[in-house]
Amino acid sequence: MKNLKLKQLILLTASVIALLVFLLSTNPEKLPLPLLVMPILLVFAMLFIGFLLLIKLIRPSMDKPKRRTVAGLLSLFPTLLLVLQSIQQLTISDVLIVACIWIPLTWYLLKIDILSK
Repeated sequence: MKNLKLKQLILLTASVIALLVFLLSTNPEKLPLPLLVMPILLVFAMLFIGFLLLIKLIRPSMDKPKRRTVAGLLSLFPTLLLVLQSIQQLTISDVLIVACIWIPLTWYLLKIDILSK
């Protein structure tokens, strides 16, 4: 158990370092389009692993599939807001729309317990 937490902590640290190196060493104007998505994926990975570790600390009794679902849903919201901000489309109404989609989706996925069966 401790070995798994250590691996996830190392993965989280590596994701943070990779994001920092990528952001500091590249010029977005000269990058090809597929590489522009890389920071968003790294942010999602960092948030996912961070929330996964946090959920393990807070609710160690939660089963693994549900823990992953919750961590994924918690990571999705800020990542989606980051995407909207990066294309200069983030307004209060966009945040409300994302929340109005995200909240029922979260409730539905946790209610049906899609991954625990």
